[in-house]
Amino acid sequence: MSENWGHNEMKHVKEEHRNNWLYGGVARQEYLEIEEEVREKNRSSLGTTSICLILMFAGLFLVTILAASALATPYISKIIIDDVIIGGEYDLLLPMVWVLIGLVVLKGVCRVSSQIFFETSSQSVLFQMRDEVYRKLLREDFTFYNTHKTGDLMSRQT
Repeated sequence: MSENWGHNEMKHVKEEHRNNWLYGGVARQEYLEIEEEVREKNRSSLGTTSICLILMFAGLFLVTILAASALATPYISKIIIDDVIIGGEYDLLLPMVWVLIGLVVLKGVCRVSSQIFFETSSQSVLFQMRDEVYRKLLREDFTFYNTHKTGDLMSRQT
C-alpha cells in the first residue's frame, strides 16, 4: 500500500513539475490569471489606440487650419495695402488689423494644440509598447534569463 502511495505521489509531483514547465514556472491558476490580465489589457489598449487615433486626426485637422491661416495672412496684407493705403478706404483698416490679430492668435492656438495632441498620442503609443515588453519579460521563466544577457534585455526595454 505505501509503495503505491509513493508512486502516486511521485506521479503528482512529476505532473506539477510538467505544468510548471509548460506555464513558464508558475502554477496553472496563476498562469490563467495572467492570461486573463493580458486579455483585459488588450481590450483596454484597443480603447487607448482609438483615443490615439482621434488625437492624431485632431492634430492633422489643426495643422490644416494652420496652413489655411498661413495662406490668409498675405491676402489680408494685400487688402490693407491695395484698398486701405492706395485706395484710401481707411474704414477697412481697423477690421483688417483685428482679422490679422485673430489669425495670429488662431495660428498660435492651432500650433500649440496640434503639438500637444501629437505628443500625447506618440507618448501613449510608446508607453503601450514598453508596457507590453515589460509584461512579456515578467512572464518569462528562469531559463530565458539564463540564456539572455541582462544588458541586452535592459537596452531593449529602454
